[in-house]
Amino acid sequence: MGSEERDEQRDGYRAEDDSEEVVADEMMTDNFGSFAWPSSQILQSLLLSNRDLVQGKTVLELGCGIGLDGIFASKWAKWVYLTDLGEPSSILENCRRNCEKNHCENVTIVELSC
Repeated sequence: MGSEERDEQRDGYRAEDDSEEVVADEMMTDNFGSFAWPSSQILQSLLLSNRDLVQGKTVLELGCGIGLDGIFASKWAKWVYLTDLGEPSSILENCRRNCEKNHCENVTIVELSC
């Protein structure tokens, strides 16, 4: 996949059950970190069934992309660290916006370098 960015953005990816909802924007690019992966739904289902895995704990997500899974975990975790590469910068910028949309006060975003 290339890294050519387009100006399109898909708003409103929703991960939810009866009581929890996370809204995240996906960027319509070829970058791996610009969209939610299908495995996100599996992880969110696991967290909903086993909240004790993250309840009151510190969570580290490597390669967070749009931040969806970490934002979801932040509903129960003490603190969440979302990490990804700094290039392209739009990935972490979008992650920050998604954290703001979801009022994440217990999340720190960390730029990784190679």
